[in-house]
Amino acid sequence: MLHRRVIYIFLIMISFYAVAKQQLKKPIFIFVHGIFDSKKQAERYKEILGQSVIGFDFDDALSFPLLHKPFTTCFVQGAEIEKLSKIYNRIVHYFESKNMPLPPIVLVGLSRGASVILNFLALKKPKYIKAVILESPFDHIEHLLGRGILKKGFNFSYKIVSFLCSYIFPYYNPKGLQPIYIINQINKDIPLLFIASMRDQRVPSHATIMLYYFLRKNGHQKISLKIFEKGRHAKILRNNKEEYKTAVKEFLHQI
Repeated sequence: MLHRRVIYIFLIMISFYAVAKQQLKKPIFIFVHGIFDSKKQAERYKEILGQSVIGFDFDDALSFPLLHKPFTTCFVQGAEIEKLSKIYNRIVHYFESKNMPLPPIVLVGLSRGASVILNFLALKKPKYIKAVILESPFDHIEHLLGRGILKKGFNFSYKIVSFLCSYIFPYYNPKGLQPIYIINQINKDIPLLFIASMRDQRVPSHATIMLYYFLRKNGHQKISLKIFEKGRHAKILRNNKEEYKTAVKEFLHQI
C-alpha cells in the first residue's frame, strides 16, 4: 500500500513538472497598437495568439473619445520606443525578481506599433526576444504620408510634408529615427514575420515589402513575408482569419 502511494505521488510530481515545463515554452506576446487605437486592439488577436497577450496604451491611445490626444504621437520615435522598452523591461524584471525562468517573449505590432518595434529592436537590442510579428509596418512616416498626398494629386514636396508633420505633431522630430534607416542594426538571429495586404490603402504593401527586402539584402535570413490579397488597413485578420492564423502558427512553429 505504501509503495502504491509513493508511486502515485511520484507520478503526480512528474505530471506537474511536465505541465510546468510545457507552460514555460508558451510565449508571452507583447502587443503594440497603431495610431487612433488603443490596447483594446490586442483583444482581436487573442483568438490566434492565446490569452497571454499583453497590451498597453501609448499617450495618444483612443481610450475614450473626449480624452483622445492624437497629436501627442511622435511617430515611432523617442517616447514610443521608451514606452515599449519600459513594458519589456518590466516583464523581464518580474520573472528575474522571482527567480523564475523567462518564457519566450514575442513582439506583435500593427502599423505604427510594428514600426515602433523595428526601431526598438535596432536601438535597444533586447536580449530576450524570441520572435516578432509585424503587420503593416511602414518604412518612413514622411514617405508614407508624402506618397499618399501625391497620389491624391497634390503637388507637395517631401520638405513640405516634413514641415506639416512637425507642425501638426509637435513631438515628432523630422530628423529623428525612421525604421528604414536603422533596421540593418537589428539582431539577425531574431525571426521576423512581415504581414501586408494588397488592399491596404493607409500603409501600402510595398512599404512593408521594402523593409523585408532591405533586411534580406543586409543578410537577415530569419525573416518571412506573408501578403494577403484582401483586407483593408488593420482589417487583415478579420478578412483572412484562417489563413492569417495558419501563417502565424507556421511561423511560430519554426522558431
